[in-house]
Amino acid sequence: MSETPARTLGVRQAEVVGWLEAERRRSITSREVVDHFAWAEPAASNVLSDLAKKHWLRRVARGVYEFLPAETGGFPVDDPWPALAGWKAKHYVAFRSAAYQHGLTPDRPGRVQAAVPLGVHRPRAWGSTPIVLLYQREYSDVGLRVEAIAGWQVRISDPERTVLDGAIQPKRMGGIPELARVLARAHPNLDWPAVLVYATKLRRGRTGLRRLGAMADLLELTHPQELEAGVGHPSSRLYLGETAIYGAAGPVLKPWKVVDNIGSRIRGELSR
Repeated sequence: MSETPARTLGVRQAEVVGWLEAERRRSITSREVVDHFAWAEPAASNVLSDLAKKHWLRRVARGVYEFLPAETGGFPVDDPWPALAGWKAKHYVAFRSAAYQHGLTPDRPGRVQAAVPLGVHRPRAWGSTPIVLLYQREYSDVGLRVEAIAGWQVRISDPERTVLDGAIQPKRMGGIPELARVLARAHPNLDWPAVLVYATKLRRGRTGLRRLGAMADLLELTHPQELEAGVGHPSSRLYLGETAIYGAAGPVLKPWKVVDNIGSRIRGELSR
């Protein structure tokens, strides 16, 4: 069984660690080392690589390292945020993870949900970092912003995009009861005009609007008249919940043409 490399430090390695501790930095790149110490790029890269082998740093992306200060004992904390902050691929924190960060649900998923386009691969450097990739057939940057989470700058959907994403793909929000809870909490501050604009730019955006309109009526939440105009005149029925779980029976809610196959269960979730 191999032993963990000692956390000893060479001269240059000590300079880097001292700088990180003095500046209370959470991450570092080889370019930053070059700029700060005026070292050649190969030397900077070698120092960072050696520090990673000695468990002073953890590589989270190409050329990007997370600092593991002395109090961690050199063991990386299972933290998804530095990995996402340094990731260059198109992505955003989405669905239930975004809802939790915005205070729209008390339940934090065990793994951070990151929406990505088809074809994006999980970096090997992440190892067992608790991040799950949710592939979007038609990825869109609409309604995204960069926000500080645990000290890291992370791409995340805003509350309006989060609610609409959940209405388009309820399963990824945790199901219709969870979506009802998110909508009820978001409602007092929800920017409906933004939701309507996003719906015109997202695949199945109108489907999401129909579901939101029906849910708002069931929960007795106000919504703008423009929501009905955004839905138009649907030609086919849409079931509020999955028929495999809830069946197909229920009244048709107008003007959304949504079948309420959930009943009172949607209100019961709001008491949690």
